[in-house]
Amino acid sequence: SLAVAATTGKGAAGIAVGIANVENDFTANISGSTISSGIVQTTAENDTFVFDLVAGASGTTKREGSFTGAGSFDVNNLAGNTMSEISNSTINTRELTMASTNHTTSVNIGGQVAVGSVGAGLAFVWTNQNNSAKTHLLGSTINPLGTAASVDLDLAAANTTGIYSIGVGVDVSTNTGAGNGLIVINSGTSNVEAYTNNITETTYDAETKTLVAKEKRHTNLNKVNKLSVKADDK
Repeated sequence: SLAVAATTGKGAAGIAVGIANVENDFTANISGSTISSGIVQTTAENDTFVFDLVAGASGTTKREGSFTGAGSFDVNNLAGNTMSEISNSTINTRELTMASTNHTTSVNIGGQVAVGSVGAGLAFVWTNQNNSAKTHLLGSTINPLGTAASVDLDLAAANTTGIYSIGVGVDVSTNTGAGNGLIVINSGTSNVEAYTNNITETTYDAETKTLVAKEKRHTNLNKVNKLSVKADDK
């Protein structure tokens, strides 16, 4: 967004505001199934890219006794969630690959230009990212397919989030003074998981008045030749 203010009088002010709120959920899921195939893959991938440019400008032709103010306000709130999951299933295969990846990238530029007898400006850029990448193998049985001697199993979750924020300010005084301020804030959270586990269910025990977790179905990995479980955050 762009805001421009100009006057031949004594005062001018311009402010530009840009706000982006993006939330994406991607899920690849196999549940309650029996599958026989040489290669089985579940892949969930988020490749969101956000570019935001916010600029404010103001100016006056009066050399004395004039004030100009310019500002830019840029806020980006991004959330990306990817899930690759197999649950309560039987998979007969030679190769099982499960992957969940998050590649959210944000490029944000905020700036202002103010020209007058007295010039003042402020650029504020805030980017907040909350991302998760999860790969789960739950309560399932993995067997070699047919006469295959073994199974190769690969579980991976990765988060490679990128945040690039730039604040630029120019204030020119033709008389008494100029002031300029820049505020750039990057914040966020990252949650990356890759694991295999049993399926449990929680029931209420009336006698003890407590919640009790019981295993509903075990995970069985039969004749696994190669097992890789990896969670990566960069």
